[in-house]
Amino acid sequence: MTRSLAVGAAAVALDLALGLGLITFFAASSRVAAMAGTGLGSVFSYFANRSFAFKDSDAKLRQSALRFALTTLALSVAHGQAVVVLRDRFGVPYVPAKVAADLIVITFTQLVLLRFVVFPRARQAPAVPPES
Repeated sequence: MTRSLAVGAAAVALDLALGLGLITFFAASSRVAAMAGTGLGSVFSYFANRSFAFKDSDAKLRQSALRFALTTLALSVAHGQAVVVLRDRFGVPYVPAKVAADLIVITFTQLVLLRFVVFPRARQAPAVPPES
């Protein structure tokens, strides 16, 4: 769990940098900035979690990537909407709105989905009793 949280922190840094850059330099909407940042952070998160945090998984690349894409898409839509509500409806600046949405929507939910859906533990072969 600690390694996945470290990966998540790095993904959030990439996410915030892209989202804030899009808003600052290209006047992107809250939704576009949040979803683009989440997309970049998610791609980084997938590969870093696959190789660093969940080494005990036997998930094949194609299978786990599809599961990751589907779970991330669902989380991204909910996350984007949370940023829109916080920033556009309540006037919260982008970075605090984004971080709050991360904490509300992604942090715990994504850890659970990564462990049990995307990168389930490799199944141990049953022990075969010795023949007598």
